[in-house]
Amino acid sequence: NYFYNKKHLVESCGSLYVVDRYYGSEPPRRRNYLGRADREAAVEYFKVYKLDEEWGTWVDVKHLGDRAFVLGNCCSFSVSAKELMGYQGNCIYFMDIFDVHVYNLDYCSIVSIDFDPCMDKSMCSHSSWLRIGQN
Repeated sequence: NYFYNKKHLVESCGSLYVVDRYYGSEPPRRRNYLGRADREAAVEYFKVYKLDEEWGTWVDVKHLGDRAFVLGNCCSFSVSAKELMGYQGNCIYFMDIFDVHVYNLDYCSIVSIDFDPCMDKSMCSHSSWLRIGQN
């Protein structure tokens, strides 16, 4: 039984997606490094839907191909895993207060990673996504 979810809109290759981020319980109160109380909970899983513009419906998506979605509180975006070193296709990258995580859609699994979005110089314009993911 899941307590709540959060939705992220992502544009990828001209299509609109919504990513539902499901949490397993009410988030505990934690203090971040600035001393502010933040609400954060363990993410249990994600579901991805693509807008079918012709029918005006959301279609369940099981595979993103070589695309990777990067989710933040203020913005979300997609990247090509083939074109940018450090990303894996069919994955969702997100952050809690302290760690970067990857959700693999193939295995429905989450792992924490050491991740530097500026491994490829073309990603440096998106380096603030790590801060965007914080509450």
